[in-house]
Amino acid sequence: MAGCRTQFRTEPILRLPMYRHPSYHPFMREPTYYVLLTLLDKPLHGYAIAKRSAELSDGAVTLAAGTLYGALDRLETDGLVKIASEEIVNGRKRRSYTITDAGRRAVLGEIARMRSAVAAAETSVDLSNIAGAL
Repeated sequence: MAGCRTQFRTEPILRLPMYRHPSYHPFMREPTYYVLLTLLDKPLHGYAIAKRSAELSDGAVTLAAGTLYGALDRLETDGLVKIASEEIVNGRKRRSYTITDAGRRAVLGEIARMRSAVAAAETSVDLSNIAGAL
């Protein structure tokens, strides 16, 4: 078509999470949830985070080293965790991570969101027919 101009949007597209809850971090995935959950009690190094995450999730979340350290880097960039200490063990650097106040708010917000979802299911749906399947 002669004289037809295509115009492109120059402003960024704003993507909002479907589910909102106060203090809920919009990008909380199951591995992120378990990493933050493991750090609520005390600082841990990577292997201990992976092991504890698997324990807390009954084996549903198994974090390979690349996935775990990529997640920890992202969580550190997002301000949800920070390095608590670094030490050399057997010639290799070992970092321990701790949760920040923002990370604590995010994981507690996720817990509140999940509790709310469970409460809604329990009050809105007859779960007695499927209780044995759970």
